[in-house]
Amino acid sequence: MSNAPGQTHSSTRGGVSHAQRQGRNGSTRLGSFLHNAISSLYKRSASRDLADVPRLILLVCAGLTVFGVIMVLSASSVSMISQGMSPFSQVTRQVMFAALGAAALGAIAVLKVQRYRKMWVVNILLTLAILAQIAVLAIGTDINGNRNWIRFSGIQIQPSEFSKLAIVLWIAMVMTRQGSKLKEKTSRAIFPALFGLLPLMLLILAGKDLGTVIVYAFIFLGMVYIAGANRKTMVWLSIILIVSAVVGSISSSNRRERLMSVLGVCTGSVCDQSQAGGVALATGGFWGVGLGQSRQKYNYLPEAHNDYIFAIIGEELGLLGTLTVVLLYLGLIYCALRIIARTADPFIRIATGGIIAWLSTQAIVNMAMVSGILPVIGVPLPFISYGGSSLISSMLAAGMLYAFARQTPLVGGPIPAADLTKQTPREVRRANEDWKRRLSLQAIVEDERLQLQEAGGALGKDYWGGGLLRRVKELPSWLGITQRQREHTRKTYEQRAQARADRAAERRREAEHQEALAHEEQRIQRERQRLREQRFQEEHPNGLHTHERVPQLRRKGDAHPASRPSQGKQRSTPADHEDTIPLQNLQKRTNANRARHRSSSSGRLPAGLRPLHPQPGSQTSSSGQPSAGTSRQIRRQQPSQSQQNPRGRKPGQGGSRS
Repeated sequence: MSNAPGQTHSSTRGGVSHAQRQGRNGSTRLGSFLHNAISSLYKRSASRDLADVPRLILLVCAGLTVFGVIMVLSASSVSMISQGMSPFSQVTRQVMFAALGAAALGAIAVLKVQRYRKMWVVNILLTLAILAQIAVLAIGTDINGNRNWIRFSGIQIQPSEFSKLAIVLWIAMVMTRQGSKLKEKTSRAIFPALFGLLPLMLLILAGKDLGTVIVYAFIFLGMVYIAGANRKTMVWLSIILIVSAVVGSISSSNRRERLMSVLGVCTGSVCDQSQAGGVALATGGFWGVGLGQSRQKYNYLPEAHNDYIFAIIGEELGLLGTLTVVLLYLGLIYCALRIIARTADPFIRIATGGIIAWLSTQAIVNMAMVSGILPVIGVPLPFISYGGSSLISSMLAAGMLYAFARQTPLVGGPIPAADLTKQTPREVRRANEDWKRRLSLQAIVEDERLQLQEAGGALGKDYWGGGLLRRVKELPSWLGITQRQREHTRKTYEQRAQARADRAAERRREAEHQEALAHEEQRIQRERQRLREQRFQEEHPNGLHTHERVPQLRRKGDAHPASRPSQGKQRSTPADHEDTIPLQNLQKRTNANRARHRSSSSGRLPAGLRPLHPQPGSQTSSSGQPSAGTSRQIRRQQPSQSQQNPRGRKPGQGGSRS
């Protein structure tokens, strides 16, 4: 009895009861279990390459498509029979659409990523999407109050479904080009993306298709988040999205009635579809009533094979069938998260985020609409609902994910993101496989985990303090998406800045090299000139005499054809010219001697020059003897005696010229 107060005190130590401590310990153990499970899943995913992701994408898409074909047959057979048509008419068209979608998936999967990431390709796709939506408003067909289809040769096409892929590529290209500006100033990166997004959303909203506009908004929101926007930006964008959705819902009487049906105050035919969907899900139970045994498809549930096909799945296959569909979508999300976590290319990361935001948002909105959580807004279930436009566009998106998984360079791998455009998909795969054999990814993941833990990141042991709301908000940090994206964006732009600096340094080194070559050439020329002058001074230590000629003038005289008739033509070599450059004062002295008259006493001319008025016997050959041809020419030019003395003068009288 004496220990009772102590026991009571120990059980209530610190003002906390034993039950409360047990609850807190249980919560801590649950949090630790979830933390370890998520960390283990993340490390296993991040430490592996993407070799299994393409196969998993194909498996998930094939499973969803085959499942959808079977459910379209089950949901549409009764309504087709009631209309006097074949029960297989709808499923036949769906199989044809599935074949076209498979061909489109294969075509886009084998293309190189750099083919459809180019600016002109994205601009063309966006322009075609806007023009197609304008054509819908001009010549489109109204169905249930919405103008969102174009009828062509008996086939209805919904351009807004195909425009989603163009919007994903456009936003990914803009965000990749903006890069770090998204963190410096958000408007610089978001507003350029809105230039292509807003016109398309306004055109779709003009056709009264609010559901597709909401899907577009979620695509934009998800891509901005993956691109690395801060928390403040995401909060403001979410508020703007919610306010716009509410304003769009209350702007139409039909939408207001659908919104009130969620609150349970709706009466009349507007509530029939949502109420019939709830009845179908409730009837199915866990195992369902059996494949093909649905009762709501007997014209009780409108659009049973289209937007409300998930209700037929729940009724015929029960909770087990609906969970199977959810798991298939989760498998597709898992593949996308693997690509986002492992790729080193920001374009692939942002585009993958946009595609998975598109498919997952559309699936979640459709399931919530059928379950009565959201009002009816006419959003199909990807891969499963009847419709060629939705199925083909979804398979195009899956094909792009397949291409991303096959061609993306791995984080820390041998091929950086900047060299992706220079590599073929086969080279990327081979390099990744070779790198995986040479270096364990587990070591890289462990280093990243230690760095995050030292920085107080998401994987630290003390992270799990706090409530559930904080854990939910930090889910991207658990998966490592935000930190990795920001780190890779920073590294990418550092690499680009380093490349620009290297190119500038290379240009400077080239200019310095050219300048050094020019200086060296000038130095060599000066040295040659100095050597020539030195050699000339050694050959002529006493200067140049009057009767001597410099080699340059001698060469000029020898070059005259009349001065050396007996010699053949000789070609001077560069070695001959090296000794023919005299000093400036020596050249002036030579020119003065050249201009001086011939001396009457000596009667001599420098070698190689002939007189202006040759006298008989003055011309000699190169050997010193008068040449015969020259003598004959002189005799032929001599005048007669009468011509010399026309007036009988003697030869020595007057008229002589010295």
